[in-house]
Amino acid sequence: MLSSLITVSDSIPRLKEKRDINLNDFIKKNLSVINVLNSRKSTSYITTFYNKKIYDTKNTILRDSTSSLVIFLFGGFAKLFTHTQNWEVKHLEKFESLNTKKKRNNIGLLTYSNHFSSIDDPVGTLSLVPYSYLLQKTHLRWVLAAEGLLFKNVFLDLFFSGGKGIPIKRGGGLDQPGMDNSISKLSRGDWLHIFPGGKLSVNQEINPVKPGIAKMIIESNPTPIIQPLYFQNCFKVMKIKQRIPNFGQNVTVIIGDPVDVDEIKYNNQLTEKEKYQQITQILEEKIKELKKKLEDEQKNEQSNNDLNDSID
Repeated sequence: MLSSLITVSDSIPRLKEKRDINLNDFIKKNLSVINVLNSRKSTSYITTFYNKKIYDTKNTILRDSTSSLVIFLFGGFAKLFTHTQNWEVKHLEKFESLNTKKKRNNIGLLTYSNHFSSIDDPVGTLSLVPYSYLLQKTHLRWVLAAEGLLFKNVFLDLFFSGGKGIPIKRGGGLDQPGMDNSISKLSRGDWLHIFPGGKLSVNQEINPVKPGIAKMIIESNPTPIIQPLYFQNCFKVMKIKQRIPNFGQNVTVIIGDPVDVDEIKYNNQLTEKEKYQQITQILEEKIKELKKKLEDEQKNEQSNNDLNDSID
């Protein structure tokens, strides 16, 4: 779905000056940046400028208006899209309970899941929250997004940043601005969703959990609430590189119990590497257990339905 967005033309639209931030002047003075973007090389300088100068600046009209518009329109479309499928969310009360705890205690919420389809976010994550959240963007998730794919020019930067995307550079390691930004948001009590395998799985197998999520957990203060999710059959709606979605598919999202890794995080006898390894191992096991739990529940439901049919 996201891959079908149109690219912008080479001409950059003129923007009105907003107080001390003038994006048009910045671009004119840094034409080399545009050349880098057009050649799709390394880090997006415009993304760096936008995140530092605009998106983290309080009371910025451009930031707030863009974000509100993207979330209301595109978020609303994403939620409406679930009604074109046979969409089910299992154990939603677990998410709602932890989300309430997050707000009451100002603790970050870190949800993580498998990643088999481009609709896992925002369609999958937005299926967990009511429509009213579209008017309360502070309650919605932040999500890590591949910088090289989704933040290639000014238009896409505005769109994905407005949709609460945090650019992360694949292969950029643990020490990069996207990681620091994520840790900061968790520490201040925001909701962050992450695909810990780092990329789409091409064979519908759960990718190994990478150490980035462990770093976020260890360096966030206080420790965020950690909750696994599993998206089933989203790939049947939108496969990799598919432009037009399929409709009427059976899609299920199951929500797991919170995961507690404080015993590992605060164990001073473990090295940082050992903490990373143990935390990622636990998180990977939990999401695999969640997948099996869903399959077992569905088998039991099918058996009960078959039994009821035979009695009738």
